[in-house]
Amino acid sequence: MGLVAPAVAAPAAQAATVCAAGSIYANVGSGRLALNEYSTTGTLLNSVPLTRDYYDIAFLSDGTTLYGVRVNVLWRIDPTTGQEISGTPITGLPANYDANALSALPTGDLLTGTSNSTEIFQINPTTGVATPFRASFPPGFGSAGDFLSLNDGDILAVGTGTNVSTLFRIKPDNSVIEVGTVPTTYGAAQSGNVIYLPSGGGEIPAVRNLPTTASAAPIPVDTLASTGLVFFGATAPQDSGLCAGLTLEKTVAPAAAAPYAAGQAVTFSFRVTNSGNTPVRDVAVDETAFTGTGQLGPISPSTSGSLAPGASTTFTASYVLTQADVDAGVVTNTAEATATYFQRSTITSQPSTAALPIQAAGSLSLQKSASPAGLSAYTVGQNITYTFDVRNTGNVTVKDVAIREDAFTGSGVMSAPTPATVAALAPGEATVFTATYTLTQGDIDRGTTSNTATATGTARGIPVTSAASRALLSGTAAPSLALDKTAAPAPGGAFHVGDQISYRFTVANTGNVTVTGVGVTEGAFTGTGTMGAVSPSGTTTLAPGESTVFTATYTATSEDATRGSVSNTATASGTAPGNVQTVSAPSTAVARIAALPVPQPSTSPTPASAGRANLAVTGGNGAMAPVLIGAALLLVVAGSGVLVRARRRRL
Repeated sequence: MGLVAPAVAAPAAQAATVCAAGSIYANVGSGRLALNEYSTTGTLLNSVPLTRDYYDIAFLSDGTTLYGVRVNVLWRIDPTTGQEISGTPITGLPANYDANALSALPTGDLLTGTSNSTEIFQINPTTGVATPFRASFPPGFGSAGDFLSLNDGDILAVGTGTNVSTLFRIKPDNSVIEVGTVPTTYGAAQSGNVIYLPSGGGEIPAVRNLPTTASAAPIPVDTLASTGLVFFGATAPQDSGLCAGLTLEKTVAPAAAAPYAAGQAVTFSFRVTNSGNTPVRDVAVDETAFTGTGQLGPISPSTSGSLAPGASTTFTASYVLTQADVDAGVVTNTAEATATYFQRSTITSQPSTAALPIQAAGSLSLQKSASPAGLSAYTVGQNITYTFDVRNTGNVTVKDVAIREDAFTGSGVMSAPTPATVAALAPGEATVFTATYTLTQGDIDRGTTSNTATATGTARGIPVTSAASRALLSGTAAPSLALDKTAAPAPGGAFHVGDQISYRFTVANTGNVTVTGVGVTEGAFTGTGTMGAVSPSGTTTLAPGESTVFTATYTATSEDATRGSVSNTATASGTAPGNVQTVSAPSTAVARIAALPVPQPSTSPTPASAGRANLAVTGGNGAMAPVLIGAALLLVVAGSGVLVRARRRRL
């Protein structure tokens, strides 16, 4: 293999870049004279007429400037119309060197060759000056088509052959190796790292796996189209190995140090990087999917100018979270970056999605109150209204909000809270439930009535429960008993010795709590006899306002008669809630006892005297009368004593 001393320094090996597929262009000759644009599947996209029959065509490394070569003249062509813009003679080529190949280098120069020479020349397209390239074909080979700058740093050279075209790799160290053969071609183009070889017979074969080691074996190709045309040369904007690449990285700020809330503004950032090896322009970001329920702000800026390889630019868009977003739990935003490169090729990045997860912070607060709540209102029969103030203190809507009674010490039945449920409560919103209850005597006896409840609901299907809230009602216990003791009225106003006196003890609960173990206790008693047992003998329970009656009897004695009355004092007692002993004020009943009659001495009748004559004194003189009377009285008293003692023995 022949080597030629380099005229210019060899470029450093490029990093492998996988280019996005773009159009390929074929030079139609043999009287047709057209520039045809094909897709990478072989579909004709566009065709414009050409001014002359060029030997080959080539885009510069900018991918936009198109040249054609014929009879050692470099013609600049408008690729959109096919019209010639200018012509520049090529100087520096050997005599009889008829350039029939044209391809771009990454440096902006062109490479050319001819079928009857091993030499390869590098052309400055501005001046037309040609200088020997750093390498050449091996002896016996010349140029049959083009030179493509591969993404691995090699240059693919299409050389001549017998009924085939031979493919060579020109290495960065200027060595040249044959890697295989393909059907005869007069041009080559690359797009998306695939080699296309339009032939003189109108076929468009593609090489998808280019060998990297020396070989003379046929290289597998697949034919995309058979057009029936005659192709003399081909090109693509990527022939120089330069191509565009875009990456898009999407982020959102602020990062959630705390759960997001409705009304909070967030900013989506779109960082676009030129990951290719050629400049791109008209960079823009397009939203392709957005799950937010509000309106995403415009992307700013709308477009960016040119973006050099490796450079980045950032776009932003703002958004205000809605309650529906927070309830959903996530907002996703998917976008793509687009740009234009070379003549009119476009590139689109892979989609990038920014997900904004929104933590659910479901929370309810409950404030429970009761009305009326004063001590004075804590009475039997009082209607109490319980109020449950529920507020959503979280960041997500809570559904199916209800009140759950946890503990209730009332002895009656409280009504169910109304309403039964509230369908939904947005953050910051509040609602009120109510329930009613009527105080019972059991509640008053207990002294307090406590009601503890919680508010419940669900947020994103997860149960939410408030802290418990308690409403406490209390009153002041005022235990009190009243006793009214009476003796049954005596016939004629006084009892007599031997009469039975009936005592009545009426005990009433004059307080506000139930008193148990109510009974009567005798206190002072002036009777000389024995009081009968109090009946009933047991105790009883009295609710406020209730009363009961106890009784006892007593038989008057002569000694009671001597005293003239019998006094009986008693108290009522019992136990109030809390083991509070309750005693009534003393009550006294006084029964009047009639005195015993005094015996009278018997006297003889005296005859009537005629006139007021003094009675005759018999058995003594008149001076003895007082003595006799006193003696008689002593006998009566003595007899009474004997009678009393006799009665006591009978009792």
